[in-house]
Amino acid sequence: MNRTTLKAAGEALWGPQYRSEMARQLGKHLRTVMRWDKGETAIPPEAEDKLVKLLHRRKVEIDRVLIKLKEE
Repeated sequence: MNRTTLKAAGEALWGPQYRSEMARQLGKHLRTVMRWDKGETAIPPEAEDKLVKLLHRRKVEIDRVLIKLKEE
């Protein structure tokens, strides 16, 4: 995962101020996420895996809401 994809994932999950919530959800310090975001340190595979899981979970939630909207 590169920093552009990290930013896109963060914004999709938590909006433009994603860094704090991303740090909390991944169990990392905010400073660590900021280093990833700036490209100063590599994003570890386990963080990428967790973000993929969170994105899939959010997609399922959105799909459920869309189905309910169609039923109304």
